[in-house]
This record gives sequence, structure tokens and C-alpha cells, in this order.
Amino acid sequence: MAAPRVTIGMVVRNGERHLAAAIESFLAQTYGDFELVIHDNASDDRTPAIAAAYAERDPRVRLERRERNIGAVGNIIDAAERAKGEYFAWAAHDDL
Repeated sequence: MAAPRVTIGMVVRNGERHLAAAIESFLAQTYGDFELVIHDNASDDRTPAIAAAYAERDPRVRLERRERNIGAVGNIIDAAERAKGEYFAWAAHDDL
């Protein structure tokens, strides 16, 4: 499978309140050649379950889950390093 044109790296920790709406807003875009990689930084709320449900339903969504908190900066760096797309965009769990 070819790499997507755009990788959207969404960094999150305990973002269950807004995460589903943010994911929905990205999936509703008219441009479809992207991957949305949700980088969960050891959330202890429903964030991982929400992200996993979307990843199961849509092949453009992928969950990268940390079992221990690596800090906000560590999570951001990891998101950038794991990007597969030609272009990269940042996103937060509450971006609409």
C-alpha cells in the first residue's frame, strides 16, 4: 500500500471529551489521501477506546498508544518521527 500524501499527527492525553468530534471533523474533509495517526500518551480515560473504535472502522485512522506517559514534547516528537506521508500536519484532540 502506498504511503498517504498527508499524515495528520494528533497528539492527545485524556481527551475523551472532544476526541470523537475532532476525528469526525478530519474524516469529513473532502481531501481523502491522508492518514490520521492518534498518538495517545498513556491516557487513563476513554481516549484509547474511542481512538481504537475509529481505527477499526476507517483505514485512514491509526492509534499509537503509549503505556507510560512520555511527556508532551516526547509525544510530539514521536508523532513527527512516525509520519509516513509526504506532508505532515499537527492536530490536537480538540481541533475542529
